[in-house]
Amino acid sequence: MYNNLIENYFIKGGFDKEQIDFMHEKALHLVENVGIYIPHKGILKLLSNYDGVKIEKDNVKFQKDLVLKALKK
Repeated sequence: MYNNLIENYFIKGGFDKEQIDFMHEKALHLVENVGIYIPHKGILKLLSNYDGVKIEKDNVKFQKDLVLKALKK
C-alpha cells in the first residue's frame, strides 16, 4: 500500500506548464495572504518604505503586483 502512495506523488519528467502555473499562483497567494516571517529589524525597516508591503510584527505580506514586478527585473 505504501508503494502505491509513493507512485502517486512521484514526478516523472518534471512539471508541465499547468502545474508550474498552479504552484506559482499558490505561492503568490501565500506571500500575499499568509506572509513571510522576517525577524530582522533592518530588513523590516527597509521593506516598510515600499508600497504594497504590509508588516505585522515580524510577518511581511507582499501584494501580488509588487511580487510580479520584482520577478520581471
